[in-house]
Amino acid sequence: MLRVRGLRQGVTVAVSSIRGGVGKTTVTLALADVLADSLRCGVVVVDADLEWGTAADSVPDYGRRRPTWIDLLGDVDQIRSPTDLAPYLLSLSHGVQLLPGPADPTQSENLDTRELSGLLELLGRFFPIVLLDLSPGSGLTGTLPEWAFSSADEIVAVSTPTVGALRRASRLLEHLDEAHPGVPVTLALNMVPKRPDATVTQVTELARDVHGQRRYAAIPQDDGLLRALNAGGLDVSELDQGTRVALKEMTVGLAQEWVR
Repeated sequence: MLRVRGLRQGVTVAVSSIRGGVGKTTVTLALADVLADSLRCGVVVVDADLEWGTAADSVPDYGRRRPTWIDLLGDVDQIRSPTDLAPYLLSLSHGVQLLPGPADPTQSENLDTRELSGLLELLGRFFPIVLLDLSPGSGLTGTLPEWAFSSADEIVAVSTPTVGALRRASRLLEHLDEAHPGVPVTLALNMVPKRPDATVTQVTELARDVHGQRRYAAIPQDDGLLRALNAGGLDVSELDQGTRVALKEMTVGLAQEWVR
């Protein structure tokens, strides 16, 4: 459906979580894969996770030193074509491109929002869809997350189906509602067991009820996601049917305002 209708506008999506280990980067890469495959347009993932630049670990043969978006910040004025930008990017499935983040978090201590906005403007010239993979726990403070949420057209908050995680996610969502009113937020409940027990069922029902006025997605636990990332290439079409359906439904929910 999205492929037929086409993209109507450029979009920036910020993906966050209240803590690590909930599959935030995995959800970001899966979302990028579905968007690129469905819309047949350019998608770039910016690894804005300042805890050692984790997204690039999912790329095959990422062994040698490559430029990061910190390096690109200093070269923005020199980038005038896709060819100029190509050395900074890593290729993923379905043409998705990844802009790696710094492995040393101290490199981002003196970020300037004007530089970051210039970087986003540059990427927007070549990619209709930009996904910002933020650090876990980044919902409250810091130049980069605050800039990212302020610049985003959509926000995705990733959690897992436990009571504690959902409570923390609720606090993140409340903060986003206060600090960034008007920006649509999707709660993505990740790693939901295919045969949930009573507690998990209660948590998922609570998530659906509490966040009923927001977009909500339940993504099943799928070992194929981990295998794909370990193999260095995430292709959603190779995942279990339930996972594919959940990811595509989440994508449609996000993109319904972007397409013709």
